[in-house]
Amino acid sequence: MRGVVFTSGPLAGRQVEVTAMLVLGRQAPDLPIDDPEVSRRHAALRPADDGLEIEDLGSLNGTWVNG
Repeated sequence: MRGVVFTSGPLAGRQVEVTAMLVLGRQAPDLPIDDPEVSRRHAALRPADDGLEIEDLGSLNGTWVNG
């Protein structure tokens, strides 16, 4: 399974399988995150050959992976 595990924030402890592009954000159609530091359409996750790719969608606070 390709997926992401949220380790902090409002989705802490939640594991999400990623089988196709998934948009994350406060008002994202795929995975809403209720956090004022998250943009409306913050980032996109998509499966890749060796794991997952993440793309920042122009968020004001940026996107970090593993810290």
